[in-house]
Order: sequence, then C-alpha cells, then structure tokens
Amino acid sequence: MNKKFDLNQFEKIEDIIFIDEPILTHLKLNELNYFLYLVETTDSSDIFLLFEVESSDIYKYITGKISLERIIVENKKIIIVLEQNFEGEFFDSYFINSLQVDPNYLPSKDSFLTVNPAPTSYYYNFIKEYERHYYLETLRESAFYIKFSSNNKKFGETLGLKEIADNFLQRISKSFTNYMKIDFKKQFSEHFNDTRKITTTINQLIPDLDYRMVDLKFGSFEIGLAVDEIMKNTIEDIKIKEWAKKVAFDYKNIVLDQNITEQETNHIIENFTDDERIKIFKPIIEIAEDPNFDFKIKDSNDDIYRNIGLKNKKVAQEIISNVSEKIALESKQEYELVQITAIVDKNDKKRSIKFENTLFNKVDELYTTLKFQDFQKFNFSDVPNDIELKVKLQQLEDEILLSANFSNTTITVQIFDQKIEDGIKRLIEKIYEYFLNTDHS
Repeated sequence: MNKKFDLNQFEKIEDIIFIDEPILTHLKLNELNYFLYLVETTDSSDIFLLFEVESSDIYKYITGKISLERIIVENKKIIIVLEQNFEGEFFDSYFINSLQVDPNYLPSKDSFLTVNPAPTSYYYNFIKEYERHYYLETLRESAFYIKFSSNNKKFGETLGLKEIADNFLQRISKSFTNYMKIDFKKQFSEHFNDTRKITTTINQLIPDLDYRMVDLKFGSFEIGLAVDEIMKNTIEDIKIKEWAKKVAFDYKNIVLDQNITEQETNHIIENFTDDERIKIFKPIIEIAEDPNFDFKIKDSNDDIYRNIGLKNKKVAQEIISNVSEKIALESKQEYELVQITAIVDKNDKKRSIKFENTLFNKVDELYTTLKFQDFQKFNFSDVPNDIELKVKLQQLEDEILLSANFSNTTITVQIFDQKIEDGIKRLIEKIYEYFLNTDHS
C-alpha cells in the first residue's frame, strides 16, 4: 500500500459529472489525460478510481459514442484505487488492472453521456478540434494503401515528382475517373431522359466521389486512400447516393484487386466493352508492366504489400485482348492534334493541296474560337450575339482536353475516342448549360 497519494501534481480540467459533489473529473499530467471516478462512499471515506484515458475515448464518451463502463473495462493501463478521508487527504492507494476492478465499482453498461458544453467550457473547443482529427482517424481505419517504388537505385529510395505524377498518379486518377463515368452511365442511363444530364450529373459528383488521401510515406511512394462516406450524404437522390457510397469500393475490388481470378476476369470481359476496358484497365496495366517501377497494394495499414492482380500478364492480356492493334492505332491517330504546312497554287481555282512528310508536325496544343454561329449550329441561339470564346485544345497522352473560360469559370471536356468535332459540340453544350444556370442580370 502507498500512503498519502498526492493528487496536487495533476491539473484539473473540468468536472464532467457533478451531483452534489464531483463524480467524474477530468485531470491532466504531463499532457496525458486521466479520469478520477468516485465509485463508493463509506462512513469515513470516499473511494476513487484514477486511470489514464485516451483523447479519442474522451471525445467518444462526451459525445455519447461510448459508455464509461466500456472505457474502464477495456482500459489497458494501470488503474489506481484511491481512498480519501473527509478532510481531503488520500490516505491509501493501490494498483490494479481492469480485470481486477470490483464489479460494484463499475458503472452500468448504459453509462452513456452526451455533453452540450457552453462556450466557456473546455469541451466546447475540444469537441470542435477533435472532430477534425477524428474525421481523419475514421477514414484511416478503412483506408487501403498503394505503393509505387523505383527499380532504379540511382537516387536511392527517392522518386522524382514527375515520375510520380506522370507514371503513377495521373494514370490511377484517369482509370478511376473513367470507371466512375462508365459505371454511372450503365447504372443510370434509364434514370435520366437526357444524355447530357447524365454527363452533367457525374461531372458534378466526381469531386465528392474522389478517394481521400489520409496517409503518406516517402522513399518509396506510399499513399493511404479512403472513401469518405460522410460527403456522400449531401446527395439528395437516394439511388445515386447509394451508388456513390460504393463506387470507390467497387473500383478498388475490381481494378486494384490483388488477385484477379479467372471467374473475375470473365466477369470483367462480359460487363465492359473493349473500349471501356481500355479506358479503365489500360492505365493500371501500364503501371504494372513498367519495368522501371514496382506497384503494390495492401488492404490496410497493418497488412503486407502484394503485387496488384493486373501484374499477371495472362490476366492483363485477356482483359484487353479483344482490342486489336489496328483499333488502338486508329484511336491514337484520332487523338493527335496536327499542324499542317501545305503548298497552294494560287492560280489554280481547284486548289489541290499537297502534303509532304517533312512538313507534317505534331504539336502539344492549339487554339480555336467559338462564336455565336457555332452555338446557333446546335440550336443554342439565346446566347449573346457577340459571344467569342477562345478554346484551347491540349494533347495529354491518350486524350485531348478542350477548355474554354466563360464567365470566369473554366469549362473542360475530355476526348478519348471521339472526334474533335464531337468534343467541340460537347464543350458548347456544357457552356450553354452553364450559361442557362448562371445569373446574367
């Protein structure tokens, strides 16, 4: 037994439960949190339990998410039993663990508490500050991890920013975005009467559907990715909300699976067209097949890294085998923006144009202008007659990005397998829709 335990070394934060006298008090010592809990009053003394408590458990307790009984029973630290006389002196103390706590000292299993702190209370700011931290911790609990490392040891374990962006992040983002758009159209093609509404809706949803990066490690580049289900609750349409909550999990389980079985491969081939599989799986296959880098995945922070399923060449070939090289080549040629230098005979009314291979040059970007007649061409005549928008056409690997600035907002369209004229039409439709939904008074 230890005599005269000194409680003065602890800083009192606040009484959480007070009924005629303090029942549960929050204390601190060396940045650690403690609960002092009154468990019994005898004829001559009060008996308390003093035990360390995590900030996360304090937050859960005062917001009604966990009971006091559970905090004590699941406590892994030493618990001090204190006896105090009515003069305020702690004259006896001894140590126990949670399994040794007298059952009569335990609160009931429904010992939940919800605190509505006043602005002057310690817990007013504590709850606000911890909720931000708790949000991150909650996401980390369900996060999976992907690892991108270089096989070139020239720079040790480090990776270049361009290596990460071009060879890894951009391809994963492209694959995931393509999956969301394709799956959304499959699920909701009958939900919308207007195909333009499908495109508009998914484009508006994409920012809230994105994975949240909740952990980051350097050397080999490791990212913890999680699905934020809370943000999905802002979606009003029930069916779309349910789809939004699972689409990122579906993508991870289908595309980033560690082991893609023959049955799963057949399911992928049956449920996605050749073009859809190219858009979804090819960017990931390119990462997996790049000999300069290594791509692995694990289901949680405590798991071990394994190769991604698409690393298996047989699986990868089967998934994109139906796409011939000819189709791929034709698609690639469609994506190119070209600048053509031509010789024209001014005296020839027919003006035949001769192409020379030496005068055929590929460029990364070019510009065109949209005017009133371009909108009128697609029956969008109620835009200003003097409208004139500069459109940038930019080559980005296997896609073309069309963008225009309208009313201080950049509006973009991506072209994967369409002609540039189709992309211009889609861009005009998006600009026109934005025009209709913007106050021009």
